[in-house]
Amino acid sequence: MSYKVIIADDEPLTLIGLESLIDWNKAGFEIVGQAKNGKELSEEINKKHPDLVITDIKMPIKSGLDVIEETLAIEKEDAPFFIVLTSYEEFELARKAISLDVVEYLVKLELTEDSLIATLAKVKEMLKEKSIKTTTPFSSESHVGNELLVEKFFIRQFFHLGYNEMPLEMQIKNLDLDVDYPYFVVAFISIGKLATVNGNRASLSYASMKLAGDTASRYIPCHTTSLDMDHFAITFMLTDGEKEGYTNLIFTALRASIENCKKFLSVDMKAGVGYIVDDIRYLSESFSSAKAQCSTANDINTIAFSRKSNKGSYYEDQVDLSPYIKRLKTGFENVELEDINKILDELSAQLRKPGVSRLNAIDASSNVLYMITSMINDGTEILEEIFPSDTVKHGYRILYQAKNSNECADFLQQLSEGLLKALQERKKDYRMQTIEKIKSYINENITRRLTLSEVSNLFGYSQGYLSSIFSKYTGVSFVDYVATAKIQKAKEMLGYSDAMIYEVAQELGFESPFYFSKVFKKVTGISPSDYIQRTRRIKDES
Repeated sequence: MSYKVIIADDEPLTLIGLESLIDWNKAGFEIVGQAKNGKELSEEINKKHPDLVITDIKMPIKSGLDVIEETLAIEKEDAPFFIVLTSYEEFELARKAISLDVVEYLVKLELTEDSLIATLAKVKEMLKEKSIKTTTPFSSESHVGNELLVEKFFIRQFFHLGYNEMPLEMQIKNLDLDVDYPYFVVAFISIGKLATVNGNRASLSYASMKLAGDTASRYIPCHTTSLDMDHFAITFMLTDGEKEGYTNLIFTALRASIENCKKFLSVDMKAGVGYIVDDIRYLSESFSSAKAQCSTANDINTIAFSRKSNKGSYYEDQVDLSPYIKRLKTGFENVELEDINKILDELSAQLRKPGVSRLNAIDASSNVLYMITSMINDGTEILEEIFPSDTVKHGYRILYQAKNSNECADFLQQLSEGLLKALQERKKDYRMQTIEKIKSYINENITRRLTLSEVSNLFGYSQGYLSSIFSKYTGVSFVDYVATAKIQKAKEMLGYSDAMIYEVAQELGFESPFYFSKVFKKVTGISPSDYIQRTRRIKDES
């Protein structure tokens, strides 16, 4: 049996990447629809009735969160499960997603084949549980269902996503969590290359995590949390008496866990251990430092401890690259080739400086890719000219493969050189192509209330810039063009149908028949009623 999936994202490369990332049928799912904005997503959900929806948080017309809220309010028990896609800068929005009780949130830059398969495995269990509840009304929540809720709780803490509307203490009580300890330490575990068990790689990953967690719990009370097929976390809980010697205690527990996984499952692991914190609300600090420490451990079957004790020090070396991204956006908006080239070179040089993390560099480089594909009409074709087409077609994989910030810098340098050459040949046509696309959008959506704000956001431009180039290349303002297009449509409706004036006004999105009549007369020189009389006279005479 295959479960129905709809995927939604306003980035075409992300949709292509999601579709091609895994063998969906093998995972037990079938993609039955795609959407590029919230409106399309709502329509697809109503039409296809999927079991699962994977949606970006930010999308034109309606956000992914808006769609989730609306669907849950209407469908309730019959609603699909939702997974949201986020960027690092969207974590505030991800908090709201958590409060809506979505199944999972996936960070785009960290999305891999294994993490997606692991997440889909969770969804399958939840769908099975939902089916059992539907067919057996009096059945209680399963152990699997409770595990998923506990897992989601710890993930919220790890990524500092805040809490839902329920107080933390109440969440702990409802989940029946035994976390009444004065100190916590998170260990980030990376699993080595996995063999398969009857062709099921996910089974071996899960078994490794369970064995490691069960072994560690014999030494110290702990909770194990799955992150993806290659990683999991163990949250250790310590008493006052264990604080002083916690490193030795945790080392012993992790060493036994790693040895058992090696002995019984032939699985290699390495672990990073984070800072000790004195409140469960600070688990994100311990988790971040553990993850960073694990990445520095090159040898398999090793355990590396974070030695820094000052809170937040892990982030001090991160470089703020957002000013470069803002300048690039302006450069792309104005198609200023020299500026784009200069900024890309500066950004590339910045990525080569000490202290820039791999993820920091990937985030900045991905923003550049997004601007190229969204703000340049044939941006995808340009990328295929610069890089191998099969790489570009699969989204941002070329960046995912980067081992460090220097490789991201090399990518940007190559991009800068290729982009300058390509844009020089295309510059003259860009703005006009953009205007034609906007005009087509207006005509296709003429019955809606169209605003400069909506259209500029949809096409990735500032309102000021779009207003300026629209006036320059059409000879009229955006507002006047929309008004004229609406009145042209109104003339067709009034002249060739029996529609009433108020019906046409309503159909075309005018605030009132009075305002419609005012605009109609401004554009045509006569009132709607006079126009109707005139067209009827012409018909009668002919």
